[in-house]
Amino acid sequence: MCARHIVASGIKRVVYVEPYPKSKAKPLHRDSISVDPAVPSIDLVNFEPFEGVAPRQYQDIFDAGELRKDSEGKAVDWRGRGGKPRFLRFQNTYLDIETAIVSSEIPRLIKALNLGMPGSVKASLENDHEKAQ
Repeated sequence: MCARHIVASGIKRVVYVEPYPKSKAKPLHRDSISVDPAVPSIDLVNFEPFEGVAPRQYQDIFDAGELRKDSEGKAVDWRGRGGKPRFLRFQNTYLDIETAIVSSEIPRLIKALNLGMPGSVKASLENDHEKAQ
């Protein structure tokens, strides 16, 4: 429904931070929108991904996080502190989060409800659970 309102409003370009994989906008509005176009359309509303540092990660990436100077005002030797990544990669899309939840909860539900499960289905779920972590 949002895509329909965007088209009706006359907006020509939409930049999104995170895609929504369940969206039906692309198949429902093929005549009026272009999703992730290689070349922007002149006639259609272009839905394009944001390129750059997402607002929710900006602080984590660019904040020093540790003191740069000691109590006397002298620079702290950063090399002696044992380097570590500023942030670890984490799941950040709805699809990743939902997949992780489903792959961990279905086996728990099956066990809790005492439901039998064919070996191939069980192996597939366990494999999905390992990938999600």
